[in-house]
Amino acid sequence: MQRAPAAEETVCRDTARTCGVRELDITLIRPTNYTDDGYPIQMRVGVIRSNTLTQMGTLARDLVSYPFFAGLPVNVRLIDEAIQRVPAKEITRRSREPGVKTIVMLVGVQSNQFPRAKDIASWFLPQGIPVMIGGFHVSGMLAMVGLTSDLRDAMCRGMVLVAGEVEGERLPAVVEDVLRGRAEPLYNFLNPTPDLSNIPTPRLTKADLGGFASPYSTIDTGRGCVFACDFCTIINVQGRTMRCREPGQVVEFVRRNYHEAGVVHSFFTDDNIARNPRWRELFTGLIRLREEENIPFTFMMQSDLAARKIPPGDFFKVAARAGCNQVFFGIESVNRDNLRSQGKFQNQVTEYKDLAAHLHSLGIACHAGYILGLPFDTPTTLKQDIAELQRIGFDSASFYILSPLPGSKDHQRWWHERRWMDSDFNTYDSAHVAVAPERMTRDELMEAYRSAWDQFYTIEHMVDVLKGWRHDWSTYWNRLFFFAAYLYASRIEGLHPMNCGFWTVRHQNDRRSGFPREGFVPFWWNRFTTINDRLWGIMKLFLQLEEVWLRSRPRSNAEEALHDLLVRTRNDVIDWRDLKARELVVLYRKLGDDMPEMRVPSVVQLWFKKHNPFAAAYTRSYVQRVWRQWYLHAWNPLKWVEVWLFEWVNGIRFLTHLLVEGK
Repeated sequence: MQRAPAAEETVCRDTARTCGVRELDITLIRPTNYTDDGYPIQMRVGVIRSNTLTQMGTLARDLVSYPFFAGLPVNVRLIDEAIQRVPAKEITRRSREPGVKTIVMLVGVQSNQFPRAKDIASWFLPQGIPVMIGGFHVSGMLAMVGLTSDLRDAMCRGMVLVAGEVEGERLPAVVEDVLRGRAEPLYNFLNPTPDLSNIPTPRLTKADLGGFASPYSTIDTGRGCVFACDFCTIINVQGRTMRCREPGQVVEFVRRNYHEAGVVHSFFTDDNIARNPRWRELFTGLIRLREEENIPFTFMMQSDLAARKIPPGDFFKVAARAGCNQVFFGIESVNRDNLRSQGKFQNQVTEYKDLAAHLHSLGIACHAGYILGLPFDTPTTLKQDIAELQRIGFDSASFYILSPLPGSKDHQRWWHERRWMDSDFNTYDSAHVAVAPERMTRDELMEAYRSAWDQFYTIEHMVDVLKGWRHDWSTYWNRLFFFAAYLYASRIEGLHPMNCGFWTVRHQNDRRSGFPREGFVPFWWNRFTTINDRLWGIMKLFLQLEEVWLRSRPRSNAEEALHDLLVRTRNDVIDWRDLKARELVVLYRKLGDDMPEMRVPSVVQLWFKKHNPFAAAYTRSYVQRVWRQWYLHAWNPLKWVEVWLFEWVNGIRFLTHLLVEGK
């Protein structure tokens, strides 16, 4: 390309306006990934906002504070493909307006999203719209392997790749290069990592939270991790030196979002907030918000299991006062050989149970992140390990298939060993087998992953967990809502809960490159059968969770005593309604010996109570038996009135609590 005269080049150094840019449109897209049959995974309702998308939007809006962009209108649009479609035609049409410069940025792109990111880029590059791609895939590849064929292919197609973090002067410099028409094909910002102490903090409005099930915010209070786990990408992309925001900025973020957007809960996305060197200052500021300003703020965080040992040993106590109500722990495995093989020496299995009990005493729920397919895993040991997770007392768990994530030491080693790894990055989502396991077949690992969710989230385990939260009604329903979301994703949608919201949608004209467009009839027939199966699955899940609620909800002392006596004396019966009225009288008389204050009801009273659908129920077993043996009651209209009233009364009660208090 012919260079401009020196005089003109000097003028162009002033501002974007002198370079002919009247208005700048920046579209930030957090791409999704594809289903196995090539459709983008998109939801009617999302779960939580992308933190990278939010932060990048903040940095893009902050461009106007730099001299080159002085006086330039900068329009920033955020698109989360998890719940939104990319308006490609609208973006292209806008780019053709005189004086308007359009840039598309694909942000936070993970390996499983990289194929989708390249497909989106192919919509805009032929229209002359610059496309930039950043995130952990580009950063991880460059950090541990180098410039691989997939990255070279993207650059050859005209995509601008950005590795590392772009805070500080970095994003303005890249955008300036793009506007001047001298963009490099690759920007490597991996080293040094930027200072986070004074970077802009996100600002949310109620409109930003639209499309998500819960009004949660996200923010990283710090980046990096001090440990050296082989499967981890954080340490090789963000570094092993902990960097953090000013605690006061995070506190102000919470305060502002509460007053302006009504946000009362946040997910601190730090890989390990316990190693933030200023965690005590941060928590102290949040305590003041809660106790002096009466802001009912709560948060979820990620921490290592050794955090309890940080002197003087009060980390979780202070976190609880600051509003922490859930901690995500990278358990990874309860198999000591697996932990040693991954360099996870900080995890001491013998301490898990005591740690869980400690957190429960503080009102904090414990979530376990668990990896399947580690070197010493077999189908048999995995079943034993998941049972051990339940015995330890974890409230919930997420299961991940070991994936060869670019940026991890595992991926680097397997790359050089030329071990089999799936060439399709779309499978690098921790829900597909993308690298050959060592002690089982790929099919066995896939089956172990599918069964892990059902093995852990049994009715019995969920009931045991919720009984421990009866004293805290808010946490009780929060846990139950969590169970509903996880089981819906894993059982009904067949997706990982971290990659799922509610109700997947598909569009006939939006399919992965290389897949043919389906005909009208096959496409809509598949949609019809899928929706039919989904509705049936939702009904079964609803009844299962209603059973969990009935069994775990609070009972009076007399009801609790009756249930315990029933369990001890009649192993074949779990519901007092299954007994005859005379049998119930006998049990009440036995209870009366130990509880003199309790009045023993008559046979008639118990008969009416037994058939009263509004009376307290603690299981669905009675009506389930009626449904199974419907032929015995076909000509008994009173029985069906009783059953339908039971179903409607308890169903409406449960659904109301779940959607109002649980959400």
